[in-house]
Amino acid sequence: MQRNFFTALFVFLAVTFGPHDLFAQLKKVRLSVPSLGTNSMLFGLATDQGFFREEGLEVEQINMRGSLGVKALIGGDVGYSAASGSIITAALRGINVKLVSILSPVPVFRMIAQKEIKSIKDLKGKTVALSSRGGTIDHLTRIMLEKNGVAPEKEVTLVVVGGQQTIWNAIRADRVAAALINLPGYLILGKEGFADLGAARDYFAYHPTGGLGVSDEKIAKDRGEVVAFIKATLKARRLYLNNREAGIKALLKHGGLTDESLASATYEDYRQVLSPDGLADEKWMKKAMDFILKVTDTREQISPDQVFDFSLSREAIAQLK
Repeated sequence: MQRNFFTALFVFLAVTFGPHDLFAQLKKVRLSVPSLGTNSMLFGLATDQGFFREEGLEVEQINMRGSLGVKALIGGDVGYSAASGSIITAALRGINVKLVSILSPVPVFRMIAQKEIKSIKDLKGKTVALSSRGGTIDHLTRIMLEKNGVAPEKEVTLVVVGGQQTIWNAIRADRVAAALINLPGYLILGKEGFADLGAARDYFAYHPTGGLGVSDEKIAKDRGEVVAFIKATLKARRLYLNNREAGIKALLKHGGLTDESLASATYEDYRQVLSPDGLADEKWMKKAMDFILKVTDTREQISPDQVFDFSLSREAIAQLK
């Protein structure tokens, strides 16, 4: 009788908590994310749904700028970074990191301006905010200005303001005329009445917004862990793409949103650009590399396999089938 009781208890615990809870301590890993928003939301969704736990992982998210995230990655202070642009830039400069998955294959930014500004041409003689010099937003801003006949630096003053939240506040305080704003920021400012001058992806569509970067050392030593991490995020992608309610709930909890109507609009916008598998073809990789090479004024011929390693994502996809 007693033996049957303990057998039944064991089966109950195994079904309720799963093998990792019973037999293995979860491995704690750190992930750096450059800002609060849709990308951090997806990792939060994976945590809430137990997808990381199913893979034996406990993930701590740490907010830090992309360049700092890469330094933390190389130093071993974090195991993963979601700053895709900074990862590509570092890899092109010979630093031993790889982008192993992308979240969105296009830049998810829109040019948001003061309410009286009707077009990008109206920015002549005004100030436009950047998060940093020589980065993704800097270069995308210049592309949008130039293609609308506005000369950066000569006809527009470009100033470094800081991260996205700081830029939002600079626009609200009328300290700058315009800036490239990420999702959900452009929806938030749009609801406040600020002008929308267009999407960056309509000018250049080969740059990722978010992804997963790791060091070469991590791939060599902990390949199984990296694949497990990717598997958890793939599960979160699938849930987000197929379950509107779960996606909106995750945006309200992890995406910096408190307004349900904004969360609903953000869900729809992000659903249109979220990659279901995190993969990219060779054309996309070369275009993304060319973009960063131009940003950094580098003329070297570099192979995509020095920057990207999507074999881990393919391995994760195969394990989920």
